[in-house]
Amino acid sequence: MFTRRAVLTGLSGLALSACAHRSGADALRIPAASARRRIEDLVYSAMVPAAGLVVRYRDEVVFAHTEGLAQGAAGEADRAPFTPETAFCAAALSPLAAAPHDPRFAPRGPAATLYTREDEGLWQVQTEAGECAGASFLGLASLARAAGRTSDLPGVQTYQADTSPIPGVKLIGHQGEAYGSYSAAFHAPDLEAEIAFAVTGTSVSGTERSVHHPVMIKATEPLWAAAETLLAAL
Repeated sequence: MFTRRAVLTGLSGLALSACAHRSGADALRIPAASARRRIEDLVYSAMVPAAGLVVRYRDEVVFAHTEGLAQGAAGEADRAPFTPETAFCAAALSPLAAAPHDPRFAPRGPAATLYTREDEGLWQVQTEAGECAGASFLGLASLARAAGRTSDLPGVQTYQADTSPIPGVKLIGHQGEAYGSYSAAFHAPDLEAEIAFAVTGTSVSGTERSVHHPVMIKATEPLWAAAETLLAAL
């Protein structure tokens, strides 16, 4: 039987073990612990049943932490562990099309979108399951790096340093929503870094807009804050 804490068995040390393979690991130790606590507290607050964050730096994962059990917002699918290896489906319209899907978390047709709405541009593509190429939750950040190199993609969201959800950090990517699932993948070109996060089954209170930035909702505030702390330590 899965429990929220059991989901993280063998995973809670992933961020630190990943950091150990690069210089400056000690600088990330405290920010990583803080980020994990933010994610855990978010899930234990019952605002969302599952949440996760991945941070990459110079093509290497330096933080990956997930918490909880994911399920469609209306209970359409069986609950499943939300892990860094969660299977997604990346739409293959072009090498730069970053549109992960997972029918377990946000049922919406043959290949339901967890990531974004499909009618807003290339970043949000609805596609048949047979037309997809597999990716993992860890792969979201990698997709953001590829897509972020072309800032004029349809659907792309670009935040300059002075208007960014992470103050002082330019971001290129997308945040989207479908059926109570909110996720984002952004490239930070000046830092050579990427972030990707997701929450699923968001409660009504969690969907309230944040006072901190228009792109944020209450449920994603802790993930943005965790990402900010980690990027500041790079």
